Amino acid sequence: MNPFDLKAALLAKHAQHPVIIHFPIALFIISVAFDLLAIWKRNPVLAKAAFYNLIGAALTAPVAIAS
Repeated sequence: MNPFDLKAALLAKHAQHPVIIHFPIALFIISVAFDLLAIWKRNPVLAKAAFYNLIGAALTAPVAIAS
């Protein structure tokens, strides 16, 4: 293994791609669901939860793309 190959060093011998790739997708879907519930129930806490899920999806998307 090439010690300068960061992708191979971090993801060596692990099936992390199927797990990592679905995490931001799930966060985005839950964010949309929380947004719809926040509009329907007129609950600002659900809107805040949707926002934080969207931030989590945005932060984990580059990791999913790199895998």
